[in-house]
Amino acid sequence: MHLIKGVYQGVFAQIRVVTEQYGLPVAALPVLAQIHGEQGITVSEISRRTGMAKSQVSTTVDGLVAQGLLEKGPDPSDQRLTRLYTTARERQQMGQMRRERDRRLGRILASIPGDRKQAVLDGLRALKAALAVSPNPGAGDGPEPPGPGRDQS
Repeated sequence: MHLIKGVYQGVFAQIRVVTEQYGLPVAALPVLAQIHGEQGITVSEISRRTGMAKSQVSTTVDGLVAQGLLEKGPDPSDQRLTRLYTTARERQQMGQMRRERDRRLGRILASIPGDRKQAVLDGLRALKAALAVSPNPGAGDGPEPPGPGRDQS
């Protein structure tokens, strides 16, 4: 388990560098991922899906709106709800960030000798497949792994 934790922390550190390079807090990533998955989602729904505190999601959203990366809009059927949407600027910036992340991780992967690189890729494919069929961590079968906006201890 220390190996998986170490790999996770190393990859997350690379993602953090890229995120901060673009002036975003790391907490913005799960928020943006949820909005990309469902344009018009609410702060409450993002909080529920990510496990982040509603106040943290709200503060993150306000910062992203101030940077011109998100827009808020009213719900047509319930004026009490505010819907969230990505902007063209956000989509462009996220594309740049993905390319930089991929470049960094690709460089790290390229530093692994050929035969060992194939073994690493095979192992990652096997782990991805096992994770895809495992029960949902939120379903009560164990603690949820640390991640952005979660306890890192």
